[in-house]
Parts: sequence; structure tokens; C-alpha cells
Amino acid sequence: MDLDPRWCRECRNAYHLRWHWKHRGKCVESMRRRRVDDPQRHKAYQKAYDARHPGRRLEQGRQSRRKHSAEITEKSKRRYWSNPEAAREYVRRWRQENLEKCRQRGRELHQMHKARKNAECRRWKRSRFFYERARKWETRHGYSIPPLLLWGIWKRQRGRCALTGRRLDGRSIRGASLDHIIARINGGTGHPENLRWLCYEANIAKGMLTDEQLFGLCGEILKHRRKVRPMLSDVIDGMQHLAGVML
Repeated sequence: MDLDPRWCRECRNAYHLRWHWKHRGKCVESMRRRRVDDPQRHKAYQKAYDARHPGRRLEQGRQSRRKHSAEITEKSKRRYWSNPEAAREYVRRWRQENLEKCRQRGRELHQMHKARKNAECRRWKRSRFFYERARKWETRHGYSIPPLLLWGIWKRQRGRCALTGRRLDGRSIRGASLDHIIARINGGTGHPENLRWLCYEANIAKGMLTDEQLFGLCGEILKHRRKVRPMLSDVIDGMQHLAGVML
């Protein structure tokens, strides 16, 4: 079939498309040679094509990668394992040259997968409670405690608070707190005999007090409440009586 200039645009495009797929090898080789011989001209051609058809080249690339994903993966593996050091050096160099692009892509991926990653992180921490507490302890206090030691203290207390007897929850953020029996500010050490598990409320209430000071403080609070409660009841009765008189 001869190319007739009187053809409509659709017929001409269909003819060129059939010719391209019939001689695809020749077209690809010609494009590669042109890209090597005259890269500036090739870039100008790409810019002109993108201006005429915005986003088409990117979408075609995505479709091609999806279609040949297995071949691309296998080819990448062979290229990497043929010379791993050269591949890693290429990646490092490319990242240094495109640092802002990498950071922007990292921010985009973080926003895309933020909820899933946070959920995975919470599940990981809950499933590795003693390991996570040991890591945080080293960060906060400057010395490390083996996770197995924390597990041993937990088993010794049968999973209950040493002061209140409450059942401790190792799957909650505030379900259990590791406490110094003698606070470090009062000369306590990080020895296992000076450590115990408390519920969060008991640990906050104890603070840097000793057990005897805490028990004495609780006794004073109870004595004060016994004295104040009758006074409060007298005030309430007086207010009720006054309200009845006024009515």
C-alpha cells in the first residue's frame, strides 16, 4: 500500500503504527544510535514530544514496565550480581547527584504508607515488649539492660505490680513501668535487685520517694480525708437545710 498524502490523520497514524511494529527492531536500533551520536538532539525531540503529548511518554513507560516487570527484574539481578560493587557505587553516586529528588520521593512514600508503617511498628513493639523497653532504657539512662533480665523480673513478680498487685499489661504503652526501688537521685543503682515492674499510676505516684515515704504519705492522706469528710457532710447538710427554709 502506497502512502497517499490525501489520507486522513487516523489512516496515516494507523499506517505508521503498523509500519513501526513491523520494523520495531530497526526503529529501536536507530533510536539508540541517535541517542549516542547526538544526545542534545534526542533530548530536544523528547521535549517536543512531551509538549505535544503531555504525560503520554511517562504512561507508556509505566505500561511497558508493568508488562515486562519479570524480565526487567531478572535483568537487573543479573547486572547487579555481575559486579555488585560497581552497582552500589553507581547508586551512591546517583543519590549524591539527585539528593533532593531522593528526599522528596522519601517524603512522598512516607505519606503514602504512614498509617501502615505506624501500625506495623506498634505491632512489632507489642510483640517485642522486653526488647523495646531495654532499648529505651539504654537511651534514657545511659546503660544497657538485657531483655532477658527484664523478662526474669517480670516472671518473678508473676506479671503483677509490686506495689498495687494489679495485672500488668505488656501490650500497652502505659501498661507497665520499670522502676528503681531506690531512686538513682538518692544513690540507687541499675542492679537487677534494685529494679521492679510497677503499673504506670504507681510509678508516677512514687516518683523519687522510697516505699516507706510513699506509705507514710498515703497514711497522711487517709487521715486527712477522715477529718475532712465529716466537715464536708456538715456543710452539705447545712446547705440542704438552708435551701429547705428558703423554699
